[in-house]
Amino acid sequence: MILDELDRKDRLVFESGELPSRFEFNIGGFRGASYEVELNDQTIEYTWYASGRKRRGAEWISPDVDQWVAFREKLEELGFWSWDRRHRDSKLGETSWSVLIDWGHRSVEFERGNVRPAKFEGVLSAVSGLIGGRAFR
Repeated sequence: MILDELDRKDRLVFESGELPSRFEFNIGGFRGASYEVELNDQTIEYTWYASGRKRRGAEWISPDVDQWVAFREKLEELGFWSWDRRHRDSKLGETSWSVLIDWGHRSVEFERGNVRPAKFEGVLSAVSGLIGGRAFR
């Protein structure tokens, strides 16, 4: 019963077009390119950096409801919400990443170095799709 109730809430989120209340994701390293996305109101600020964290540019992107729905469905498909939250990688390496999402009744926060969960590349691809195919790797 509880699972059915949660599934119903997810469908209502999709149908209402509700956006995450928080969405921040960054990936990269000091020696190479880095990318960040952060939701501000209904707009995503997309920022990219060159080696040494030198800011190279920024854009403000407004995904439509269909893009948000596709993104959330992809996160579901990839098992994103059930990634192991207990492990924090204290050893930063060439590439680190962090993500914070509060969306409806779901919330996740990760800060990792070299550790990449299963299907991580799929999540990066989903973020890229949300921001119109721009680089996010």
